[in-house]
Amino acid sequence: MERRRRKRRRDVWLGFSILLKIMGACVICCAIFFAMTVFFKIQRITVTGDNPYSNEDVIAASGIETGENTFFLNKFAAIAKIYQECPYIDTIVMRRHLPSELEIAVTKCIGIAQIEFEGFNYIIDKNGKILAKKEASDANRYINVLGCEPNTMEIGKYIDFLQKEKEKTLLNVLLMAQKYGIIEQIENVNIDKLYNLTFEYTDRFTVVLGSAEKMEDKFKLLLAVEGELALAERGTIDISDTENIRFRPK
Repeated sequence: MERRRRKRRRDVWLGFSILLKIMGACVICCAIFFAMTVFFKIQRITVTGDNPYSNEDVIAASGIETGENTFFLNKFAAIAKIYQECPYIDTIVMRRHLPSELEIAVTKCIGIAQIEFEGFNYIIDKNGKILAKKEASDANRYINVLGCEPNTMEIGKYIDFLQKEKEKTLLNVLLMAQKYGIIEQIENVNIDKLYNLTFEYTDRFTVVLGSAEKMEDKFKLLLAVEGELALAERGTIDISDTENIRFRPK
């Protein structure tokens, strides 16, 4: 009988102990929630990095306002809004600096090529993002892209060609040109025939790439061939066959 009573008292104490622990955990959670909602409110928003817009424009585009809770902020929605309103921004990173500061770090897109569509030249960056629409006379410092057939061109979006293979090929050419530091020396990239890609280079050469295969090898060969030619030489560098490189002087 005594044993049963002791067991009953242990069970009661165990249940009471568990209840106290649950209540304690609830109190702690409520305290944390209260602290987050009351103390961690955004009081200052800063914009850092290579910003092509004013800081005020970026903050306004984000839709974020002071007084919002930094932990309940939907960063992904805010970033999407900035991209939509500010197409010249390339990357966006939001950082919380507790207790009350939010940093928006940005880098800018750099226009490198232009595509003619419906009477306008559309400026794109290395990733094919459409940055601006300009009159032909305003866009002559960019690489001309020839032989593509855009389906649509919308600022802030990415290129959309009727032939998707041409999109991939163009971006690969731009990527290689940037990687090997010659993007500013290229003009008139012609992707009309995917088996006969060409571009003008340094105002001295027409470069024949042929197909899009072995693209990186071809750019390496181009730099090697250029280094072997005299400064006064002009003509066509044909690297379509990486095993049989040809130079035809003008």
